[in-house]
Amino acid sequence: MEPKNNYALQVERARQLFLAYDQPAMCARLGLTPTPDAIVLRFLGAPYTVRRADGAVLAPDGAPASFGAAMSIYDALARTNAPTLAGTFVPTSALHGIQGTHAVHEDLHSPTAQRFAGRTDALARALERLGGRPWGKVGDVSYVLNVFDFFPVCVRFWDADEEFPASLQFLWDAHATDFLHYETLWYVMDELIGRLLSE
Repeated sequence: MEPKNNYALQVERARQLFLAYDQPAMCARLGLTPTPDAIVLRFLGAPYTVRRADGAVLAPDGAPASFGAAMSIYDALARTNAPTLAGTFVPTSALHGIQGTHAVHEDLHSPTAQRFAGRTDALARALERLGGRPWGKVGDVSYVLNVFDFFPVCVRFWDADEEFPASLQFLWDAHATDFLHYETLWYVMDELIGRLLSE
């Protein structure tokens, strides 16, 4: 008997749920303009297509979207309200209703931060290629980019020095969990880290 792929099962459940949504109302809430066949929205700077007939999420090259991209898109489309941004960025650990400490959240990014150590110019260029815009003066690299056209994330990076290791931080709008579930934010971070490393 072939083992079940839990990732594939999650995507399949989300796809089936999508098919039960009121698609015109969903698009109106998020300011999307669907065609008769598809809903197109930008995820981390690239256009993704959701086929309206079967709910499949396709990457820009027409292949099935990765797990993180598909689940992020399904989650964003599943919002039943019309969320609004607070306009204030906060760390993942400070989002409303989240339990945990700053240290626990930030330490999870330490291995990735080390891969960017000594490469601040390359990281800045990668963020710009993903549509990032310079933001503030905190950190050696600080950019805001769109997860979706209606939902931003801020990436801040401090390079290593003689006292401290490199540090990578993601900041979210204070109303982020009105747009995506907390768990989905981690899918977004994983996707974004993968894109930055490939860039």
